[in-house]
Amino acid sequence: MEDRRYLECIEEISYILLKNHKVFKVSQQFAEITEYTTADLLGKSIAEIFKILRVGPSVDIKNIAEKADYFLFTKSLEFRSISIEIIKEEGSQLFIIREKPNSRLEAKHTYLSELCKSNFVGVAVYSVPDMILIKANQQYLDFLEPPFNKSYYSIGKNIDKIILGWSGSKVEKFWKEAILTGKAVQVKEYEHIGYERGITYWDSIIIPVTEGGSIKYVVSNTSEVTEKVLNRKKVEEQMDAINLKNKEMEAIFESIPNGVFVRLKEGDILQQNEISRKLIEHSNESKTSYGKNSEAKYFNESGKEINIEDMPSFRALKGEKIKNQRITVIDNCKESVLDMSSSPVYDKENTVLMSVTAFDDITELVSNEKKIRNNREQLKAIIDNMSEGVVAIGKCGNLVMLNKAAEKHFNVIKIIEGRNKNDGEIKYFDINMKELKDGSLPSDRILRGEIITEYRIIIKRYSENIYMCISGNPVYDDSGNFLFGMMCMKDITEKVKQERIIKSQHDSVLQAEFERNEALEKTIAMKDEFLSIISHEFRTPLNVINSAVQAMEYICFNELSNNTKKYLGMIKLNAFRQLRLVNNILDITSSNLKSTKINKKNIDIVFFIDAIVEAVRSYASKKEIGLILETSYKEFVVAIDNEKFERILLNLLSNAIKFTSDNKKITVRFNALKENIFIEVSDEGIGISSDKIDTIFEQFGQVDSSLSRQVEGTGLGLSLVKKFVEELGGRIFVNSKVGKGSAFIVMLPNEKVTETYDYRSSKEFFYNHILESTRVEFSDIYL
Repeated sequence: MEDRRYLECIEEISYILLKNHKVFKVSQQFAEITEYTTADLLGKSIAEIFKILRVGPSVDIKNIAEKADYFLFTKSLEFRSISIEIIKEEGSQLFIIREKPNSRLEAKHTYLSELCKSNFVGVAVYSVPDMILIKANQQYLDFLEPPFNKSYYSIGKNIDKIILGWSGSKVEKFWKEAILTGKAVQVKEYEHIGYERGITYWDSIIIPVTEGGSIKYVVSNTSEVTEKVLNRKKVEEQMDAINLKNKEMEAIFESIPNGVFVRLKEGDILQQNEISRKLIEHSNESKTSYGKNSEAKYFNESGKEINIEDMPSFRALKGEKIKNQRITVIDNCKESVLDMSSSPVYDKENTVLMSVTAFDDITELVSNEKKIRNNREQLKAIIDNMSEGVVAIGKCGNLVMLNKAAEKHFNVIKIIEGRNKNDGEIKYFDINMKELKDGSLPSDRILRGEIITEYRIIIKRYSENIYMCISGNPVYDDSGNFLFGMMCMKDITEKVKQERIIKSQHDSVLQAEFERNEALEKTIAMKDEFLSIISHEFRTPLNVINSAVQAMEYICFNELSNNTKKYLGMIKLNAFRQLRLVNNILDITSSNLKSTKINKKNIDIVFFIDAIVEAVRSYASKKEIGLILETSYKEFVVAIDNEKFERILLNLLSNAIKFTSDNKKITVRFNALKENIFIEVSDEGIGISSDKIDTIFEQFGQVDSSLSRQVEGTGLGLSLVKKFVEELGGRIFVNSKVGKGSAFIVMLPNEKVTETYDYRSSKEFFYNHILESTRVEFSDIYL
């Protein structure tokens, strides 16, 4: 009650409650602060919680300082400044975690939050002095090596962990300078070594941010300039080469990725790069005085051979502008395809001085286009030869493509384009014979973005039913725009007919099986009824034998010889055994026939258990087994069928004594929790292996056949116990370990009825009844 009142008092506070070192409760305020649900956190240790929330800096759970500044990260990795207070009780710990007022970064430093939202440059915010990354945009994270380029792996981590090679680097000194001086430090083209991708270069501005007179954060505005630096160095190297060779124009040409050459109006090549030399002009010596190549042949896009004078570079000398003309060049049996563009260059008098020609070698591109065309034709041939109809639907519902199989289906146009709407002779139904109207046809659904898989429809045309199986899906471009819908259809009319035949045969088999099972159930019921009648008939002579034995013991016991007394005891013992067997068989058959009557009355279960334990104690003491009853209750009234409960507890105690060796202990425990009561019988006996646990509750089931020779038993006891427990509305559980012992736990409902069993007014009769039941139940124990 005190815990509940205390929790109600702090319900408005953000907290985590631990019991037995596991999270037992999480307040709504804490869930709102962290964005985690209660289900995310329940059952975890505080260390696991702190790890999930990335609590820092350097938290020692055993030495939490209430006045210290801590932080955590929400599920969306937002930074929160917090304080932590721990209240310890016996068996529980309360962690009160308060978010510091006005401490959110987005509220205090709006510009930082907005800066991080942009992706123009890499922006990161680190805490001081522990240098924990508390916020960063994706542009900054992309600079980092995997996996730290993902916020999940980097937020909340120390800078030394996420930037490889940080410790002892020059940039670390720049950061320390900014924190020491409180002034921004700009770093240009800093060379960083440590990433797997090699040397990188960075421009960075390191800005300290002050709160309350001290530096709390450091903001890093960072841009990777590796490509820029490398490109500049490359250009510098090229310029050095140019200066060394004094061939500036040639070097520029060589740096151009495409083939480029300049032709003078006289027809000679003024300048060209290596690509041009390899593909067009081999050398000045190999050309005629007009610049022709004596061996190469040239063809236009139509495949017609053209003269050198009709090449784009010569036509440009006549003032033409040629753009993207494809020329095929065959030289020494090698074929190349060039995409050529040429333009004239004029002087001040508008006279053509030269032509500039640029070209790409598109031989591979043309080859790939040819392969694509061939593949397209092959695909079309495959689609046309498919047994299933394949249809492409345009975004407006128009028919784009269909194969030959689809053309054969008379209903294709209707399904795809919704034509023949006025044709009353054709109707469409789903498999449940619900008519498909306009808008619910498969094509309409695909156009709405649905994916259809193995959807069956029925087409009624005149007196004919056609079954179609349709699958389809929409196809989108890279931007998510609808391109077309693909639909595959198959006539499954014959298949449906076969399925119906198979179903009819299957139903016939099931009906025959049902009838056989029904007959078998009737036979079993007759067997159970027969057993019940026979058992009742057995009980009568057994009762007569018991009555005769009791009369002899009461009237003339002292007059009997020792041998007679011995044999009289054997008669009595075996009569009890037979009576126990008959009772078990009667109860089993009664349960099977659903004729068991449950008569619940309110009784003091603690008194009842104690009476049974006392009645059994003499049997346990003969094996020097300690029998203990443990409960915190002096009295506990509950509604129960006392006869069924008596049988349950006596059977469990009988088994415990059978399988527990001398000088061991058996414990009976009683407890009540809310809506249920629990009775546990635990022993220090031989135990049960895990693979045998399920068999012990079966009829005639025994743990080990060799044990049945050591102790008497039919294997009906625990089966009957389980039936009684379930008929009383409860459940039974077993915990056991071989060589250590077993514990049987019976859970019954904690309830009351109007009728009360007044057993206290006739205690002597009550005890005698229990003793008599005990003698019968324990008759198979050799003592």
